[in-house]
Amino acid sequence: MDFVQKITYVPGLDGNIVDCSHYILGIPWDGSQTERIGSRFAPEAVRRAMLHSYGVGKFFESGICDLGDVEVCHGSWEQTAKRAKSVMSQIGEINPKAMPIVLGGEHSITQFVAPATKADLVIVFDAHLDLLNEFDGFRFSHACASRRVLDAGKKVAVIGAADFHADEAAFAKRAGVQYFTADQVRKAGIESILRKLKAKRPYISIDLDVFSPAVAPGASCINPVGLDLEPVRTALAALSPKAVGIDFVEYCPLYDKGETAALITRLMMESVAAAE
Repeated sequence: MDFVQKITYVPGLDGNIVDCSHYILGIPWDGSQTERIGSRFAPEAVRRAMLHSYGVGKFFESGICDLGDVEVCHGSWEQTAKRAKSVMSQIGEINPKAMPIVLGGEHSITQFVAPATKADLVIVFDAHLDLLNEFDGFRFSHACASRRVLDAGKKVAVIGAADFHADEAAFAKRAGVQYFTADQVRKAGIESILRKLKAKRPYISIDLDVFSPAVAPGASCINPVGLDLEPVRTALAALSPKAVGIDFVEYCPLYDKGETAALITRLMMESVAAAE
C-alpha cells in the first residue's frame, strides 16, 4: 500500500486487510501542537504497551490487521494530508467495511479519517471544542480539528469540554454543534448525555486531554478538571457496537512513563470487545 510503513512486531495483529473487521493505523503527525509536543511518538508507544497486555475478549484472536503508520512528511502539512487521504482511499477500495482504529498524532488527523467513514455523528471527547477557524494563521491546526471535520460535511458533538473561547461557543450554537462540559458530565451522568445524541453510526475521537492528569499524565494539554476514566469507558461500551471508527490523539509519550499508552491500549481493546 502506498505511503504506509508496515509495522509487524505485535503478535496477533497480522490479519489481512482484505477480510479483517478492524484495522490499526498510526498517523504520527504533530506539526501544530502548541503546549506539549511529541505525539508523533504515540503510535509506537501504544504498540509497545500492547506487547505487555493479554488483551480484552478475543482482541488478539479476532484477525485485526495492523497496517502500520502513514509515512507523514514532517514539516509539510500538504504532503502529509495528501498521503493520509490516499491511504484512507486505498483502504476504502480494498475493504470498505473494515473499522479504523487510528493512533495519532495530534487531533488534526481526525479530519483524514472521520470523513472517510459513513458516520452520522463524530463524537469527540475533548477538553477543547477545537472549533476555531484558524489558529496562529493556520486553518489546519489541532485547535481547528472539529471545525475542519464540520467543513468535510460531518456533524460533530463534543463531550468533556473544559477550556474554550467564547467565539467557539457562539459558533457551536450557529452550526448546531452539541457540546457538554466536564461538569455537565459529572452532574448529569454520561448515560443521560449519550441519550441526547442519538447517533446511529458514530465515529469516536478521544483526545487524551479530556481526562484528568491523574488518568492520562501524558496528554498534550494539562486539564486539571478533566474527566475520570469511568464515564469514558461507559460511553465506549455503549457506542462501540455501532461505531464506524475510533481514534486516540494528543498523547505525548515523553511526558509519562507509559501510563497513558497502557490506558489507550485498554480503551482500544475494550472498544473492540464491545463490538464483538
